[in-house]
Amino acid sequence: MRRISRSILTILASVFIALQLGAMSATAQSGNGLRISPTRQELVVERGEATSFDVTVENISDQPVIARSAINDFESDGVSGDPRIIVDADVVTDNSIRDLLVDLEDIPLEGNESRTFRVNVQVPEATAPGAYFGLVRYQAIPVDSEGEEIDAQFSLNASLGVLVLIEVPGEVPQGAEVSNLEAQVLPLDEQGNPTGEASGGSIFFDTPNQVAVEVRNTGQTFVRPFGDITIKNMFGGQTASYELNATNPRGNVLPDSTRVFADGVDIGGVGRYTIEANVAYVQGGEVITRTTSFWVLPIWFILLVIAAIFILAGGAKVAYKKFLG
Repeated sequence: MRRISRSILTILASVFIALQLGAMSATAQSGNGLRISPTRQELVVERGEATSFDVTVENISDQPVIARSAINDFESDGVSGDPRIIVDADVVTDNSIRDLLVDLEDIPLEGNESRTFRVNVQVPEATAPGAYFGLVRYQAIPVDSEGEEIDAQFSLNASLGVLVLIEVPGEVPQGAEVSNLEAQVLPLDEQGNPTGEASGGSIFFDTPNQVAVEVRNTGQTFVRPFGDITIKNMFGGQTASYELNATNPRGNVLPDSTRVFADGVDIGGVGRYTIEANVAYVQGGEVITRTTSFWVLPIWFILLVIAAIFILAGGAKVAYKKFLG
């Protein structure tokens, strides 16, 4: 029963915090009582060296609070790249940033006060090269005029965080592969917002409107894939193309995990199409090429083909009777 409760708590916390973090952009985010910026930090720190980064936390309520700090490990959700938060403090991953951040403090804030403070990073000399990541999280704790906590119970939606990705250079295995490539139909409303889950396949009655590229990181450091995706029709003509993972900064694939990069495309037409993906993960390094094909056969097209077959069959029958009957 305890294991089930812990799993439920983990799932709920992941959902709430992932919703707060959104796409992990570099802009400020706000929740109940707090606003924080930036929401993402990517650092490269050599072994034995130290650095720091600034974080601004604003109390957007009229009541004084303490922004209580905590570090959460996380893992990839395997699809979008959003973090799946590990709320159990006893679980420490091999890629945890817990031993790399020092002197993390709680931040007292008066009503509507904003403070910028420094988060210190120290990478011990004995640290193994590779990728380290975690979430530095702040929760708003209401206090009275004497700085005493009013209520220790606080909601998860008052929790905001900074996603911290630290790369320690050195000899470390690197590798990636395109584990899946497919066209998909994503149902959309009139405003272009998704209304359901995307579905893939090799035969479509509705024209696919996005391409999904699943990249697996087989190494021990961050992978930021890039490359060109091209779609051609059965005659070899190019109908669509785009650059993979073209955001700034590029999205990461965590070590020993997968991430799906889905992008909208306008294919148009009917018939057989081929997707070609040329993906790299190191500038000037190996280019991974993968192709897949699919058919677009709308119902109207199928009915048209059936009608044409009947017409041709009828014409052939009439011709046979006229000339050979």
